[in-house]
Amino acid sequence: MKHKLTMFACLVTMAGNAQYFEHRYGMPVTEERIGSGEFTFYTGKGHIMSGQRDATTTPDELLLIRTEQNGRILPGPYFKNRYALYDANVTIQHHVISSKVAELNDFNFYGTNGVYGVVGVCQLPSNNQQSVYYALFDANGLPLLARTYTTNLGAHSYVVNAIRASDDLDNVYLCGMVFDGIQHYAMVMKLEIITGNIVWARTYEVDSGTNSGEPEQAFDLIENQATGELLVVGQRHVCLSTSDDGYIMHLDPATGLPGPLTDFYGNTSDPDSFQSIDRAAAQDGFYVCGWSGQTTTIRDHWVLKFDNTNNPPIWSTLIDYFQPSTSGWGADNPGIDLIERVNTSGIPEIYSMGRTAAGELGGTDIEIYKVDATIGNVLDQYTHGNFRNDYPSNIHMQNTGAVDDGLGVYSMREHASLNFDLMIHKSYFNGISPTPTGSQCDYDIVQRGETPGPGWLYEIKSREIDEFYMVQNELRYIDTLRDLENCHASSIPGGSNALMLNNQMDPSLDLQLLQTVESNPILMVQADDVQTITTDLRTINGSILRKFGSTVLAVGETEIPLDLNGLSLATGVYFIVWSNGNETGTERLVIR
Repeated sequence: MKHKLTMFACLVTMAGNAQYFEHRYGMPVTEERIGSGEFTFYTGKGHIMSGQRDATTTPDELLLIRTEQNGRILPGPYFKNRYALYDANVTIQHHVISSKVAELNDFNFYGTNGVYGVVGVCQLPSNNQQSVYYALFDANGLPLLARTYTTNLGAHSYVVNAIRASDDLDNVYLCGMVFDGIQHYAMVMKLEIITGNIVWARTYEVDSGTNSGEPEQAFDLIENQATGELLVVGQRHVCLSTSDDGYIMHLDPATGLPGPLTDFYGNTSDPDSFQSIDRAAAQDGFYVCGWSGQTTTIRDHWVLKFDNTNNPPIWSTLIDYFQPSTSGWGADNPGIDLIERVNTSGIPEIYSMGRTAAGELGGTDIEIYKVDATIGNVLDQYTHGNFRNDYPSNIHMQNTGAVDDGLGVYSMREHASLNFDLMIHKSYFNGISPTPTGSQCDYDIVQRGETPGPGWLYEIKSREIDEFYMVQNELRYIDTLRDLENCHASSIPGGSNALMLNNQMDPSLDLQLLQTVESNPILMVQADDVQTITTDLRTINGSILRKFGSTVLAVGETEIPLDLNGLSLATGVYFIVWSNGNETGTERLVIR
């Protein structure tokens, strides 16, 4: 019996060198707070990062940093600039409260030259009136325009959580929250990139009847090309649950009007939230991450996959974090952002980022989980940080097939004076940093536990509440920031751009599935010492289909043939389970 087998490897040889580093950016005696960041492509390979300077006695300013691939700020077109945001008469400077940045490109206007769009919230110091702002910069960091927007709700405050370019590359989306002094509304806007003019901008309420006035917020959004919808994720406290739940709202990208129903997910008694959404590269659905937990301070990392019909999820996974300080589980580790990668074997995988207040390296650390896109099990994980607090904003990646591919985490780090600087940390896809021990680029592999996560709860109709209008403003360039390089390496021995480390705190085995001409796989094992392992084939539910027996491993590589002859294996996912008595691991076997 012959099958076409697709194997998933745990040992991939690295080809070529890459650039991996950690940089901090900021002023010596002031605090710089993270907005967001991402890899750049239209303006050349590198990084763009936004933030806000806490000036203490004067209005806070917008920070914008552009680096080359290694995180270094060289002479133009790279920059580390501060900008002041003024009103239309250039007489009153706004406080810049928050920022989110994206590299944008409008082919109808800029051709092949990219620009940077920044959105956020600003505030007039004279009356504390807040507005949403949008600013546009050219590839050299020169301001092109600034616009502010407000509603007719008499809003007391705004929150902006995300910025996304539209699929046609002519427009930009942003989302967040509006608070009018009584009620919180979800907010979504669509703007023209080159003018800042409003295509549409609306606020929304889940029409839940008795629970008007409950908090509602939009955290992220993305166009779904397969269904022609704009999908918005967030959280809302609704009347059918005693706590917050995560939601997916369906909007018309052309008008912003809500679809018939909004889908809610979570537990009826525990707080839940959707924080980030990413579209599957194969257009067969999308992924969401967030958190679910007993309280708002003890939360588990939550990752889900949906097909294009949305409910229920294909799978839902909760990930807990082992707390070293108490030698137990239950640390607060909410999910913040995620991104899908198609690896070098053509297999989709998810990198979901969060934070934990009980980090292995001290203080609050950044955590990244690599999650299998097919069934939702966690393949690997690592934490990154140092002995002080590290607060991540978002994760991005370069995944072009080049030797400098990798993950970029954009965050802020507490320094000696207890203020914060902006930071970029670029690693291999397996999470290894340039110097694994003895430097500020430390990383660690941590234990984690996973369980099935919550599912679909109910659907409720959403309705539009109000629209925005626009005011013209101006940006003024001020001066530059410093650049502190914590560490840098052009190559890391043993690093793999394809897959992360094996699921062990201190792995002693490397395994790789190979395919023979007879369509029977071979398990390639590399051991550090002589030992014996057992292997068997199991279903996704854990049922044993065949035991392959024991094999004595020599030091170095050993091939273990896995005989599938006589088995009637349907199309699907199976597992090769191995154990050496102390450690147990799995390799996936997909039959198509």
